[in-house]
Amino acid sequence: IFLVLISNMFPSEKQAAYGVFVANIKRNLEREGASISRLSLIKNRGQTKLSKAFKYLKYYLSVIFNYSKSDFDIFYVHFLSHNTPVLLFLDRFFKRKSKWVINIHGSDVTQSKGKSIDKYNLKILEKADKIIVPSDYFKALMLDQYPSVLEAKYFVSASGGVPSDIFYLEKQKYARKDKFLIGYVSRMDKGKGWDFFLTALSS
Repeated sequence: IFLVLISNMFPSEKQAAYGVFVANIKRNLEREGASISRLSLIKNRGQTKLSKAFKYLKYYLSVIFNYSKSDFDIFYVHFLSHNTPVLLFLDRFFKRKSKWVINIHGSDVTQSKGKSIDKYNLKILEKADKIIVPSDYFKALMLDQYPSVLEAKYFVSASGGVPSDIFYLEKQKYARKDKFLIGYVSRMDKGKGWDFFLTALSS
């Protein structure tokens, strides 16, 4: 299987954590035998509005160029709302020649709810062959937000997968009846709810 992979977030030496889960997905796909024939990526955050605009212009042109080729079977898109404009362009002006897989990561649709971009997101989701979501909870959220999209299109998969050699079930070695154990797994920043976690602990 040959894929074109596009993502507006991807890690680099300068920003190693920026979209690292997309890099993990790419690595896992290749490990399973898929070939990434073409890539369209944004590797670093733009620091100004002008630099962001330039990055996206260059990125969208790369997406259009890669899609115009015929050496792939699957068009694999990460982050819907950020790619909806170019996907609408491709759908209108190019003959469909591959399956479309849309990987939803979270804020790319939750933050679009109620905004004008959301009706265009719906058009892309209805045309997609498969929609990957990170959890059953998020699948339910998507079904509620886009009720006309067929449930059979959804596939639940944790972003980047879960390495079983690191995370696995075992008996609780340190369980104590007089203690309540709570954990937090994510980046420690406001966008991930770290502030809510601290507030809950202090309550």
